[in-house]
Amino acid sequence: MDSSDMAESQVFYKEFFSDKDSLEYNNRERYETVFDLVDSLDLPRQSAVLDVGSGSGRIADFLADRFDTVHSVDIVQSDALIERLTRRPEMHFVQGALPDLPVTDGCFDLVVCSEVIEHLPRGVQPKAIRELGRVMANDGHGIFSTPNPQSYPHIVKSSMTDVLATAGLWERPRQGGQPIENWLPPTTLRTMLRTEFAVERALGSYYLPPPINRMTDRFSPLRVLRRGSEAIRRRGWLSNRGLYQYYVVCRK
Repeated sequence: MDSSDMAESQVFYKEFFSDKDSLEYNNRERYETVFDLVDSLDLPRQSAVLDVGSGSGRIADFLADRFDTVHSVDIVQSDALIERLTRRPEMHFVQGALPDLPVTDGCFDLVVCSEVIEHLPRGVQPKAIRELGRVMANDGHGIFSTPNPQSYPHIVKSSMTDVLATAGLWERPRQGGQPIENWLPPTTLRTMLRTEFAVERALGSYYLPPPINRMTDRFSPLRVLRRGSEAIRRRGWLSNRGLYQYYVVCRK
């Protein structure tokens, strides 16, 4: 992005993460999956940790419960992130953006990059992967997540919106400063990741749509549906078709 695009994106994200810090169900399982993957690594508290694209700081806040020091990087500080930085001395912020992070080579034992890679220009995405490898320690780990354009719900939704837009019944919203959505199919993203890393684990999330999930809250017999979707995620079944894709990687 050029400087004008960067400035517009900074305004967008500052407003977005300040106004939308509530955690709805369609995001709850996404965060829980990232948190579960962090815990599965069982890293010591003194590990050096980096959260890339902190947004509201929710992931960094979780990391601060488990590690002595957490470094956050983003292009702007949202109000929600500022509030968390104020009350969490373990959290430290530096302004920056992929593919040029203002941090030292090989200094982090864990790098978390959640819902960031899809907001980068296509030609920048491989550079971003290399940059994440640059800042990771030789024996370090990375956890990456991003939406999946090959998930069945996304394919259906895209097809329906295309038909409605073509018929003039729906107008695609203006992005308003958010970088273009360059969603990567699982095979493409894995190929990029393997240029720098070994992929240790791949998962997909299959959360229920919010209306169905609310029904499972009201009628306990329906909770089997939620448990089923969570079991699919935990066991790594059909990871190429999850609404989101998650990867645990290590240096080669």
